[in-house]
Amino acid sequence: MKFLYPVALYGLLLTPFVAAALWYLYRSHQDAVHLYFNKAAFKTYGLLPYGLWFLSWLFLVFALAAPAIPKQKAETQKVIGKVLYFVLDVSKSMEAKDLLPSRLAYAKRLIQQLLPQLQGDRVGIVLFSDYAYLLAPATMDFRFLQQTLQNATQGLKTRGTNLRSAIRKTMRYFYALDTSIDARLPKLMVVLSDGDGWDSLMIHHIKSYAQEQVPIVFLLCATKQGAMVEGYLSKPPIALLKQLREELNHFYFFHCPQECSPKALINFFHQKSMGQIQGWEQYFYESLSVPLAVVSLICFLMGIFFRTGRREHVRVF
Repeated sequence: MKFLYPVALYGLLLTPFVAAALWYLYRSHQDAVHLYFNKAAFKTYGLLPYGLWFLSWLFLVFALAAPAIPKQKAETQKVIGKVLYFVLDVSKSMEAKDLLPSRLAYAKRLIQQLLPQLQGDRVGIVLFSDYAYLLAPATMDFRFLQQTLQNATQGLKTRGTNLRSAIRKTMRYFYALDTSIDARLPKLMVVLSDGDGWDSLMIHHIKSYAQEQVPIVFLLCATKQGAMVEGYLSKPPIALLKQLREELNHFYFFHCPQECSPKALINFFHQKSMGQIQGWEQYFYESLSVPLAVVSLICFLMGIFFRTGRREHVRVF
């Protein structure tokens, strides 16, 4: 048995006050009866009505907590697929031409090559530059993702690269999964960026988020030599990424295009998601709130009935 709304059980903390109030009513009622009625002609039921009211209070608290018993046990189900978010850098540095036709075009093409091999998964896309926003929530409609991704970056290319905001927002999307199936699926975050504009604060955020149980796969979309973008050299922090890969358990780094073949990446994605939850037992519960509420009401009404007392005929000689 379990309680569907266990917070209602905090109402039991009021039990001493309820008992004290009922005791006060009992004493007041007894004093009034003795004062205005003949003891021989009017009998009371003593503590019985107040005991019934006390039971009514207890049944009401438990009814609000909604106790439930397992009615039927479903067979163990296997988790099929995973929830994967592509986090795509659309900052100005992604227009560099060291990857043809550009870093951004290469990253978009890589996502489009990976999507057909993710059948059965729920895939979403987050874009970021100096801010992050959700392009598409986790879905199995890959045609929609393909079409949305083609025209997604118009007007978003700015100089900033706020990766920490993108990771934080993507984590919120993972934890906001509200369906019983999606919430139990393995989760994976795939970042496609050139690593331009990193600072110590961003590295600190990456380390903190990498402690979560969601693996972060960083696909570096830039050559080792870098490229000129609007008069400055955009060079990727390869040494730093390798250091993060060695220090963090859930952070993985691949340098494109050498290490980013679609087949190898898909195998790696499946490998990292296999170690997470693979199945669960599902129970169907039957709530006892209504029966307990009915019992609480009956006790309350019986308390009112017995509190009125009873008159007895007394023969006077």
